Amino acid sequence: LGAWAPYEPELKASMNVTELYGELVVPVLRNAPFARQLTLEGAYRYSDYSAFEPTHTWKIGGTWMPFSDLTVRAVRSRSVRVPNFGERYSNRAVQEIGVRDACLQTTYMANATRQKNCVTLMTQLGVSTPYLPSEIGTGYVISGGSADVTPEVSDSFTAGVVIQPRFMPGFDLTVDYWNIKIDNMITAVSQQNILNLCVDLPSLDNEFCQRITRDERGYAEGVDTSYMNVSESEAQGVDVGANYRFGLGGGRMNLSLRASYLLKFETTTLPGVDTSRIIYDGGYQNPRVRANMAINYDIGAFDIGL
Repeated sequence: LGAWAPYEPELKASMNVTELYGELVVPVLRNAPFARQLTLEGAYRYSDYSAFEPTHTWKIGGTWMPFSDLTVRAVRSRSVRVPNFGERYSNRAVQEIGVRDACLQTTYMANATRQKNCVTLMTQLGVSTPYLPSEIGTGYVISGGSADVTPEVSDSFTAGVVIQPRFMPGFDLTVDYWNIKIDNMITAVSQQNILNLCVDLPSLDNEFCQRITRDERGYAEGVDTSYMNVSESEAQGVDVGANYRFGLGGGRMNLSLRASYLLKFETTTLPGVDTSRIIYDGGYQNPRVRANMAINYDIGAFDIGL
């Protein structure tokens, strides 16, 4: 288990939520010039939680069929993910550990921003030098749930077309662009990252400095690494689907293709810090192109697939 494996007592917590939900689909036009069909849709959900502020999720979109061969569709929506019980209510543990301040004499000049902020911080603390004499003291780290975490917010947009050409019965093609951005993501930032970010961001007025407790000499003594809302992520891509069904030799042939092209997939674990941007698109787990093709032939009681 390692050198430190705290006992995790049974979690006892509760949360109440009251929700109001509505959805509306409005057929605006039908069989009109350049509008064989035009439909608008919308949805809204209000969620009132006992633990934090109410959330608002919604969706608005529409479908336009100018003629029978072509359908254009688009949807814009907002979703939320509320903190799970572990992120919010898991027991907070205190671990005694060595704490290395970012404003030590050996590290305060790591970059220009840190140097400037360390000078300001030392002045505020009444320290005569622009740094702290190098020393790694024994302090403590707090980990676990945090009652301060709030819901993550996701905004998404999709737009695409469906093509069903009359001159090619049994064939349909869909092409959709999508974009998903998640803000306010919940994560636990490590002890050293909190110490560094306190003085590496443009201003000392940031949430990382607020998580550091200092002793009477100015040294960082305690660091709160419990969950916090800090990360963000964005992904976008294009999905393609095609189907072709036709009769062949007394049976029926079905050809289908599902493909996706990943334009972007990035996560910024610490907004404002360029080195915290992780690019996933193009990696072996997130290739640029994914595709699956299926061939099925049905005849009588037999179904052959590949």
